[in-house]
Amino acid sequence: MVANDDETYTYNKRVNRLPPVQEHRMIVRAIERGVTAAMIADALGLEVQSIRARFRLLDGICPEAADMLKDTNCSMKVFDMLRRMSNMRQPAALAKDGVAGLSCFARNGGTPGEESSASTVAASLPSEASC
Repeated sequence: MVANDDETYTYNKRVNRLPPVQEHRMIVRAIERGVTAAMIADALGLEVQSIRARFRLLDGICPEAADMLKDTNCSMKVFDMLRRMSNMRQPAALAKDGVAGLSCFARNGGTPGEESSASTVAASLPSEASC
């Protein structure tokens, strides 16, 4: 028996995943140039609310923390977790736990005693660090 096609090929190998910060920047740029959120949603096959949420993705996020996340594929819950922290604690939490630690912490609902120490990092850092 001989296969005529390459069965190991999947189309997912050809998909480019954009980090959420890059999506945000592209959406902001499009809206600044006059494209409506509804037009973007139609083009991408998403809901308008989703486009608006991605437009506001970095609201409440320190620029230094946003810079740390610019090339990282992470959950949108990580940004929600960071918004709950003060601006001076966000980069420190990312440096200590990394995106993987915050993602795990956010995925588990932020319950104490999980393997991520994001809550202890936020509580124990000195207050002189700033963005």
